[in-house]
Amino acid sequence: MTFIGQFVFVSSQGHLLQADANGELHASQAVENVGPEEQWNVYVWPDGKISLQNYRTKRWLCAENTGRAICDRPGPAVWEQWTLHAIGDGVHVGLKSYHGRWLCAQEPGHDTQNGGEVIADRVNCGEWEHFTMIPSAAIQLQNQNWWNEALNVVKVAATIVPIVVRADG
Repeated sequence: MTFIGQFVFVSSQGHLLQADANGELHASQAVENVGPEEQWNVYVWPDGKISLQNYRTKRWLCAENTGRAICDRPGPAVWEQWTLHAIGDGVHVGLKSYHGRWLCAQEPGHDTQNGGEVIADRVNCGEWEHFTMIPSAAIQLQNQNWWNEALNVVKVAATIVPIVVRADG
């Protein structure tokens, strides 16, 4: 597994993917309020899958087989691996879990106490499963070639396609 860089993920509603100290996920923070809870270290596995480590908590984003998304794992294994997909609109990506379900950021205030509940139980990749992946200003990209190749797939994809870029380019 190779560290690629640090990113923020913005939901289709324009809110940042965030992990709190307990590992609960939300997408309710405005983009201009990015902090350590909203920054994600991205690692790439030899097969091209990615794992996301929250910058603040140093815990890993996990999709449980129940569809629950949580960021409380001390290390990455298969449930912490995601397939990055280009959505086909030239801008957005989707994250498909080991269990074949999509990460979803529900609209703030929808079925959640804090707003913007994040789950990993969607069979299809609709609007709420779309994210914009942006390099963080806090840490330079460690592998610009990987990012350029991933971004190229996002820009040219006409349909939902996996982004399989290995860390070595």
